[in-house]
Amino acid sequence: MKKITALCLGLCLLLAALTGCSKQEEEPSSQIESTPAPVTEQEPFEIGLVQYVQHAALDTVRENFMSRLEEWGYDDTKVEITCEDAQGDEAKLAEICQGFVEEEVDLIAAISTPAAKAAMKAAQGTDVTVIFAAVSDPQEDLGITNPETPSGNVTGVSSQTDVTKTVDLAKQATPAIQTLGLLHSGEDTASAAAAQAKTYAESLGLTVVEKPFSTGEELPQAMADLCAQADAILTANDSLVAASAEAVAQAAREAGKPWYASGDGQLVQQGALAGVSVDYAQVGSSCADLVVERLAGRPVKELPVVFFGEPQTWINQAAQTAVGVEFPQELLDTANYCG
Repeated sequence: MKKITALCLGLCLLLAALTGCSKQEEEPSSQIESTPAPVTEQEPFEIGLVQYVQHAALDTVRENFMSRLEEWGYDDTKVEITCEDAQGDEAKLAEICQGFVEEEVDLIAAISTPAAKAAMKAAQGTDVTVIFAAVSDPQEDLGITNPETPSGNVTGVSSQTDVTKTVDLAKQATPAIQTLGLLHSGEDTASAAAAQAKTYAESLGLTVVEKPFSTGEELPQAMADLCAQADAILTANDSLVAASAEAVAQAAREAGKPWYASGDGQLVQQGALAGVSVDYAQVGSSCADLVVERLAGRPVKELPVVFFGEPQTWINQAAQTAVGVEFPQELLDTANYCG
């Protein structure tokens, strides 16, 4: 885009699209079936874009959302975007979304589950459309009962990844592990993923040690305690972990413990050994596609929630060397590489 009017308060527009990674292409399971109508001469559409917290995965969603709009020809004569970051503060998140509604924006683009929840609550009973991105489980987290034909004014793009696939990856890559450490915050999505991982890991005969934490300040000690007790560390769908990825990676590296990250390939770029995840660049692009369709006049009920197919495996080669893990050849043949 030549220029998008963006009051990006608190955001640095970082290019974080897994630079340095080779990656496979992945197709979403729900595709836009028609070409949006051409943009006509009219007042610019107003979009409020809200991001829960700044970290690599969500930044990648935002960057690719913006660049995809550019590809569709939505420059500053056709769309005005006010872009805000809640900095992990849910009260601020609610205030931002309520402000968008009071300003009568045409649409709120909400990046992450907390942002989507806040946007939905603020837009309830209004004509404001909410299109979300990077929500792990839209049915459970947002109450969307029929993703194929969404009711009301909410649709979007899921980043859903089955955490058990990363547990399987850990067992396949490091079969000698006996104790799996789960690091997670109090976020609903992270807690649910940790509970699922624990149940599945225990069914495989692993001992599970959990270290929940509430704030970024508590995370380093929780990670240090976990490294002292577990053979491998696993995190899943956790914004607070993602915001402190470098500290988590350093702690794992210093302890010589493999860190597996489920649901966020960007964490592998930032130092996790490996993980299973959708491609967040495609999450952002697909969200923009939905926005373009909506602005072209297509009703929300004709815009299915986008889910991606088989997730991708990501491996950080530098972390692999640091912890001395040898991946099976069949895994190496299909993985994406970083580092």
